[in-house]
Amino acid sequence: MRIKFTEHVPDPKLRNTIANHPAHIAQVLIASGQAVAVPYRDFRERLAAEATAASGAGHTDANVSGIEWGVNNKDPLNPSSIVRVIKRRGCETLFFSTPPDDAPAFIKQGFADLTATTTPEMLEALRVAEALERNRANESTAQEKTGFLHTVFHGDNRGPQRRTYVYTGTNATA
Repeated sequence: MRIKFTEHVPDPKLRNTIANHPAHIAQVLIASGQAVAVPYRDFRERLAAEATAASGAGHTDANVSGIEWGVNNKDPLNPSSIVRVIKRRGCETLFFSTPPDDAPAFIKQGFADLTATTTPEMLEALRVAEALERNRANESTAQEKTGFLHTVFHGDNRGPQRRTYVYTGTNATA
């Protein structure tokens, strides 16, 4: 919202100047008598003012000083996700698939720990799991070959039909 500061503003440098502020701040200044609203001529002028205000060099998060670093582990439910390095500076957030050269040593180590998947224990567990899966597959194909599935239709062509599935064979359970 565009406002013009009045002579009642405490800072003498701001008197009779025009500035763009968020609506909640401008409304407080207007209600206290320190500013008056200056409406835009049309929406194009308002959009241009908001775009220049948001893209200025001073538009940063005041709560963040310096650079924040982090490592995001991949999502176990999403097979296409990857381990990412995150770098935040002010309101800018960058994602990297590998640690950049300016990353701190603890970030590079954390990334290496999360991407290292070939430990001997993990390889042994993978080999055991594959062997169990092969055994289950062999057992299920043997069960499939020993019985038959029959479909019995009840009723006639005039109404809904009821189907009964009957499994006969050596592996029949009930």
